[in-house]
Amino acid sequence: LASPLTGQVPKTPPKPPATSQAVPGSNPTIAPVVVPATTPAATMPSLDLSGPLYPINVSGIYGFMDRSGKTVITPRFNRVGPFSEGLAAVRLGDKSGYIDKSGKYVIDSQYNSAEPFSEGLAAVQGLSGGEWGYVDRSGKYVINPHFYYAAPFSDGLAVVQGAGGKIWFVDKTGKYAINLPFDNATPFSEGLAAVQV
Repeated sequence: LASPLTGQVPKTPPKPPATSQAVPGSNPTIAPVVVPATTPAATMPSLDLSGPLYPINVSGIYGFMDRSGKTVITPRFNRVGPFSEGLAAVRLGDKSGYIDKSGKYVIDSQYNSAEPFSEGLAAVQGLSGGEWGYVDRSGKYVINPHFYYAAPFSDGLAVVQGAGGKIWFVDKTGKYAINLPFDNATPFSEGLAAVQV
């Protein structure tokens, strides 16, 4: 997967994990997947889009392959993230959006940056102002952009960075779930989160 800092992705496609579960410690960033619009529908092969798809890199352009190594979405993106809840964040040029497993845009490229969907919401950074908020699968803001950074939801809460660089936990309405800022924090997992005060 692409590094969130450098956007670099290994030139060799990664080996698919043994299960469709997320790989612990993997960093969901942006990954490419596209089905060429010029291919007539009558000649399109039958694709099983129910299984996991994996990012591929062809000369610095990204797409997706299935578990067998067959290209499902032709490389055309500058960066891609993993599929999560049926959608993947993709970057084309200077904007990010979300595609489904057929390579069609579900949410048009309109963000500076986009995180994977988690618990029905995705953290996105708007183009104007650079602040982060959360959108639903239709692209509608559920939590308006006003954070310096926002991470994916986990156990019903998300780690966000607010004014002054402090870290907070918010719920799915954007309200502070813990009325105490932290210097650093990890997402909740199985009811627990590591914090630094």
